[in-house]
Order: sequence, then structure tokens, then C-alpha cells
Amino acid sequence: MGALMPAAQGDHLTPGSHAARLLGAACAEPLSLAELCARAGVSATGSAARNLDLLALRGLVDVCPATTGRARQRYALTRPGKTELDVLFRENS
Repeated sequence: MGALMPAAQGDHLTPGSHAARLLGAACAEPLSLAELCARAGVSATGSAARNLDLLALRGLVDVCPATTGRARQRYALTRPGKTELDVLFRENS
């Protein structure tokens, strides 16, 4: 896998990213994890780790734990069978 890219402000999906296109999310603004889950039909009531696991179980993304910061856990999303995407999420707890 390639190197992880720094998370954008708020750790959102960037507009036009592979994951956003994968979910049919043609959007002008970045998507939060909750918005990504809503578009994928996944309940975003659990932790970020659980929500990402649900997206992975639906085959929408592969979830790979990335480096953990002191105040947040970050995840890189990949398309199944593809290279790592430049998308990181923060668990909002």
C-alpha cells in the first residue's frame, strides 16, 4: 500500500474521491462518515470503527487501521482489490 496522506480538515471524504464515486456520491461538499453511511444505507449510530466495518461487510470499502493519534483513531478506506485511497476518518467521540 502507498503512504497514507494527511487527513483533511474534519477528516471527510474529498469531493470526487474514489470512495465518493463508488457510492454514487456526486457532491459539492466533503462527506462525513455519517453522510457516507447514510448514502450506503448503514446506520451510523455506533463507533467509527463499527460503521466502517459495516461498510466493509457490504463490500463498499476495505477498512485498514491506520496510525492512531492520541485523540483519534484514523482509518484508510480502500476499494476492494484496489490500492489505498487518500481518505481518512476520525472517530467523533
